[in-house]
Amino acid sequence: MAEFLRPSLAVAVRYDRAVGYFRTSVLRLIDLELVKLALKDGLIRIVCSPDFDSTDLDVLQTGQGIAKEVILGRFKSTIEELMMERNETRTAVRILATLFSHNALELRIAFRPNDIGIYHEKLGLLADASGNTVSFIGSANETYSAWEDSANFEAIEVFRSWDNPFEANRVGRHEEYFEALWNSRVEGVDVIDLDESSARILQEAAYNSVSEALGVLGGAPIKVEESRQTTPRPHQAEAVRNWMRAGNRGIFEHATGSGKTISALLAAKQHVDEGKAVLVLVPSLLLVRQWISEIHMYFPDAIILNNSQDISPTERTRRLHAMSQNHDGRVRPRFIVSTLQTASKIWFRDALATSASLMIIADEVHRTGSEVYRSVFSIDAEKRLGLSATPHRFGDHEGTQAIFDYFGDVVEPKFTLQDAIASGALVPYKYHIKFADLSAEEAEDYQRLTNRISALAARERQADKLASKESSERLKMLLIQRSRIVKRAEAKTELAASIVTEHYRDGERWLIYCEDREQLADVAGALQAEGLPTHTYFHKSEAPEESLAAWTFGGGAMVAIRCLDEGINIPSISHAVILASSRNPREYIQRRGRVLRKAPGKQIAEIFDILVIPDFETDGNFDGLAAAEASRALAFAENAVNVDGRVYLRARLATHAPAVLEALRNEGSEPDE
Repeated sequence: MAEFLRPSLAVAVRYDRAVGYFRTSVLRLIDLELVKLALKDGLIRIVCSPDFDSTDLDVLQTGQGIAKEVILGRFKSTIEELMMERNETRTAVRILATLFSHNALELRIAFRPNDIGIYHEKLGLLADASGNTVSFIGSANETYSAWEDSANFEAIEVFRSWDNPFEANRVGRHEEYFEALWNSRVEGVDVIDLDESSARILQEAAYNSVSEALGVLGGAPIKVEESRQTTPRPHQAEAVRNWMRAGNRGIFEHATGSGKTISALLAAKQHVDEGKAVLVLVPSLLLVRQWISEIHMYFPDAIILNNSQDISPTERTRRLHAMSQNHDGRVRPRFIVSTLQTASKIWFRDALATSASLMIIADEVHRTGSEVYRSVFSIDAEKRLGLSATPHRFGDHEGTQAIFDYFGDVVEPKFTLQDAIASGALVPYKYHIKFADLSAEEAEDYQRLTNRISALAARERQADKLASKESSERLKMLLIQRSRIVKRAEAKTELAASIVTEHYRDGERWLIYCEDREQLADVAGALQAEGLPTHTYFHKSEAPEESLAAWTFGGGAMVAIRCLDEGINIPSISHAVILASSRNPREYIQRRGRVLRKAPGKQIAEIFDILVIPDFETDGNFDGLAAAEASRALAFAENAVNVDGRVYLRARLATHAPAVLEALRNEGSEPDE
């Protein structure tokens, strides 16, 4: 109780429990935690079995068609008897009734039809607002005797969705099983809702509000962060209206942290109310889990197919076909959540029962325009909605046009970063520029590659089409090699370590963006040598979710390679250090957005950007490099609360790159005097 259940309930927004025995006595141990979960707009779902006497069992076993009447009668009589008990028991029942009456608790009854046995399993699931889920099984019922230390001797096994693939799969299976049980799809067990008279008994016993129940328990008033947005913000409501007017087609170009997910779910509400399915496409497994969590909070009774789960191809195809079918009449909201990688496969599109009545929501919609993922555009969905802070693909006109051809135009109003900060959706930020110099060897390599690039570009302009294509590939490789010299400059490692060491305070969460694993290892090693709590995260790293969870909950420095760019919601990030960034505005806009999300106690974020603007006393000409670095810095500095970054940048350019400063002046974007 003290080490597991109470702490887990304290951070949970969902608690699912399937047990043979549920007793109101357990509320004496966890009543405050359950009430506070309800105040966070959380949801508790309980499947349990009533106590049957011998007469009840005889009636059930005869199969006389009155099983439901017998079971609900037993439930009602139990509640009525408990309400006549001593004050402590009566209070527990009223707390239970209050949670039920205010839609924070759902109760269903399980029984074995036509059998003398009873429903007697014991499974629990707890999930937080970020989608991290714990499941547990064991001997404990949901009773005082099971959880009180001085009572029964019980044991449970606990599994975590973020710990390792084995545990994640176990949690996934437990989630699937609970949903099947909740919907009475488990063979040998019937699960039924309370009838109207049973619900009325609970409603009559309830306190006027959950807050009143908290006061009865002696709980101090608590400030609860909103876990499920129930009222659309003005820009969200207007965007949804305009999307509908545009024939249910379009793209929301809204800044990171502005509530794009909620906007999309608002747009989807009418669709799911009509009994039609929604297909959500995302670029990563992390975003799959994040979307599932958001859907559960906005549509607590939703049926969700996670099509990225590790199940057999036959079963996966069967589920996808069943979930995408139309249903007449009112059904629970249905969502299919899949990575783009999976959805772009032929079998996926073939498995859809129908595409014409689907609604597609594509998060980070710019990713759908790549040659690999454009195949999803063959899904002829009835309604289409794209989400991105930056829907245009950098340097890819064809891919960008394919996106707009399929989804439609950007829907007004756009919601910029400045809008998000001004509205309070994001926190303001300070932007600090630091400069790193290329070593003599790095500068020489950079200039050598520049000369080769210039010569190859000149030849390409005069070559025939075939030769031009071949030289374009070589040119592309040379440009990548040259950019890596800047991103991996040796001086950046020592500078990054000194920045974090000087400014880090216990409990803060710093995110450090690196170019490759070699640079990541160097930076992580330097931070560890200073005794700082350090974590690493990159594609196919060992136990990445465990590392992410340790950082999220414990703080420290996370040294990462690109993996945390798109859509990942970790509001508690307080600082970022950028060692490597492309010229693609989308990438650095996303990275900035990661740091500006709101979190309790977070008033401002800080970004440290390490730029390379070489000294022009060297033999090379680095105007292009200086211009690229200055372009990103000006974009970051534009909405920062401090101006010293722009001033510092101007001073550096005036000394080291006067031609670039003059060009910026002519464009009207010169840094501040």
